Amino acid sequence: MKLEIVSPKGPVFDGEVDSVLFPGLTGDFMILPHHAPLLAVLSKGAIRIGLNGGTQIVEVSGGVVEVVGTGIHVCTD
Repeated sequence: MKLEIVSPKGPVFDGEVDSVLFPGLTGDFMILPHHAPLLAVLSKGAIRIGLNGGTQIVEVSGGVVEVVGTGIHVCTD
């Protein structure tokens, strides 16, 4: 899956990932390959990016995530 995270300051992350765990308004949710299309609001917390057997963390204070096809697009505060 291709993950793109942008903020008002510019690009934060852009690359292929295995999974992504997001902080949602009603709790954390995970996106895996072949996920259904989705539009969701993010709360303050950590985006946990599963990549090559490891985890990269991006702290956010909110934002939105859109899943379409094999792309995950995130706009953060």
